[in-house]
Amino acid sequence: MTTGLNLSATGNNVDVYAANNVINLNDLDPMNNSGHISLRNQIFYVGPSASFYAWRNKTFKLRLNIAYEFAFTNGKWKSDYADVHNTVKEIGNNRFILGLVIQ
Repeated sequence: MTTGLNLSATGNNVDVYAANNVINLNDLDPMNNSGHISLRNQIFYVGPSASFYAWRNKTFKLRLNIAYEFAFTNGKWKSDYADVHNTVKEIGNNRFILGLVIQ
């Protein structure tokens, strides 16, 4: 049995396109090119973890990992191309993780 600490991050990207969108490559200012919205957010997690070897020999190892992670940031929606007003703050839910590792 081993114990540890998990650090993880999740990221989301959302692109919304309008039909019949026209983009002028001579004028790439987002304010002049409507019809496309690109947003992203990230949530970071931290929590304890434990691993249990179910089977272990020289050629084959089978390990069960369990963890519980707590969200310690909220995921504000941001854009690389424009200012986002009235953004929605995604609240990361705490999560239980179960994994099986075969080596």
